[in-house]
Amino acid sequence: DVTIAFQCYLLPHLLELDPRKGRVVGSIRLDYGAGTADPVEEVAQWREFCNYFYKRLYVPLFSVSEKAKESARKMGILVETVIQNGINTEEFRDGGRRGEQKPLQVTLFTHDHPQKGREDGCAAVRLARGWLGKDPQVRFCSAGGAVPPEHRSLFDRHYGYLTGEAYVKMFQETDIFIFPSRYEGFPAVPLEAMACGC
Repeated sequence: DVTIAFQCYLLPHLLELDPRKGRVVGSIRLDYGAGTADPVEEVAQWREFCNYFYKRLYVPLFSVSEKAKESARKMGILVETVIQNGINTEEFRDGGRRGEQKPLQVTLFTHDHPQKGREDGCAAVRLARGWLGKDPQVRFCSAGGAVPPEHRSLFDRHYGYLTGEAYVKMFQETDIFIFPSRYEGFPAVPLEAMACGC
């Protein structure tokens, strides 16, 4: 089995793992320089954190971009290979729904974190509702985190958090996907939506 672990949380424990239970075979970082925009004391902690692992992981180090590889080099960390981010287009695929006589479906991605833009997305849906009225040919849905009570009446359906085939099916049922996030390290969700034909 292979476990992909979020480095900041699990790797300290994996370094102490009993060898009979497994071993760390690689380390992939999204961006070794990600912490350098923080206050000075946090930058120092981030560099210390990265170097702590670098000195203890005698395994190949990977990054997800040339930029991340360069930021690692500036910190004195040698990244051997770049593995580009991407999505699985065999999993995320068009379900063939387009062109059928069904209501047009507009789905808003929602998340509790302010940077994910839920309030902006709900404002956009409210505007669209104002233009369209209660048009039965258009259905508004939300997917992801809970929609606050003051916005619930905007939506005809709430998918909530989905995984696996249900997550893919939601994209396949959606014609227009709204992803109002203000910042993403890698915008996988809109790419998954596009691969499903949104």
